[in-house]
Amino acid sequence: MLKTSPEHGQAGVDAQLTRQIVARFDTPMRAGSHSWVGGGPMFPKIRGQPGWPDPQTAVLPVTLEPDHDYVLSLNGGDYHNFRSARGEPLEPHQIAFSTRAMPTTPEINRAALDALRDAVLHHYSYRDRLGVDWDAHLDALKADIVASDSTLRLATRLADALAPAQDIHIGVHLDPWTFGTHRARPEPNFSGRVLSHAIPGLTKHSDAVLSARLDEHTGYLLVTTWGADTEPGAVAKAALGDLLDVDRLIIDVRPNAGGDELQARTLAACFVSEPVVYATNTSIDPDRPGEFLGPYDRVLEPEAVTDRFEGEVVVLMGKQCMSSNEAFLLMMRAAGAALVGRASFGASGNPRSYDLGQGIRVTLPSWRAMTSEGDPFEGVGIQPDIEVAHAPRAGGRRDPVLEAGLRAFEARNP
Repeated sequence: MLKTSPEHGQAGVDAQLTRQIVARFDTPMRAGSHSWVGGGPMFPKIRGQPGWPDPQTAVLPVTLEPDHDYVLSLNGGDYHNFRSARGEPLEPHQIAFSTRAMPTTPEINRAALDALRDAVLHHYSYRDRLGVDWDAHLDALKADIVASDSTLRLATRLADALAPAQDIHIGVHLDPWTFGTHRARPEPNFSGRVLSHAIPGLTKHSDAVLSARLDEHTGYLLVTTWGADTEPGAVAKAALGDLLDVDRLIIDVRPNAGGDELQARTLAACFVSEPVVYATNTSIDPDRPGEFLGPYDRVLEPEAVTDRFEGEVVVLMGKQCMSSNEAFLLMMRAAGAALVGRASFGASGNPRSYDLGQGIRVTLPSWRAMTSEGDPFEGVGIQPDIEVAHAPRAGGRRDPVLEAGLRAFEARNP
């Protein structure tokens, strides 16, 4: 149990009187270490050193501004220094608050809850996946949601209400905040530090794309995201152009959590000579809420002959592979590549946004993603052709997944 002041979701915080952020834990903590995580204009200005008045209380001295929005977290990302006295890391805890008043009324809150209920029951494609009785669940939370004292508090409580879906593609948005409803904790089987030892001399084409020649016959291509902002598909395709003369290629997407599926197609198209179905999906019918259209085939079209890779391909994968990157895994399997590593996370949603009033929106998955054979993989993941149980060890120099990928070529050509 963790209580903070200001509270998560609190609006109307007094900027002059609030001189520190306080976290009170229900168990003794490792006093002296901390991870107050955040940055940018929404992170409070720090006016002194963080401290521990006692082993169950942490404080962060701050200077707040009037009419300003804030967000930070205790632990998060690569920072996990809030730990119990026994060394167990605190689960990341977000604190969103504002020094501006954000008034609401029970009538507004009730209308927002009704709009959320309608969106979940009629537009959420994975509504029944975990057997949640959404009507009963939302009814149980109705009193607290209707009693919300600000639109910010309302947004955070609506987000909390969606936690049982265990769906990373669900979010509640109230500008400038976004509240996730489920935190993915995939165990990595990739280490950039180990990779730099295993493959010295990597060429960096962008923050998302690196490549190397392992020997005269084998190339390596790492793509860490399909986020459209950096156009990784085009950058990766250009990097591949320098490796078209090798016989074997390893594509590493283990740390890639997705992005834009069209970016993934840009690269995958270089490995097929004719159109191929790589996945299927059904989609919520906008004219008949709760009903589905499809299934529809998702097809990978070939790239120009001059950009096509003709050799053997192995793709390295793991639990951090999600969303559009799982589509890439299916594309490459359809193109004849061997998938090596661990099963992917299992999350593909094609989210759509629904207005809940007062500037609050919810994004909900609109399709059910399936393999080309029609097997759903939400919560299940894409299974590798060759499973590798071991991951690179911190401080080590060997990458067992990369080594298994190289052995996969030999297995195909004994």
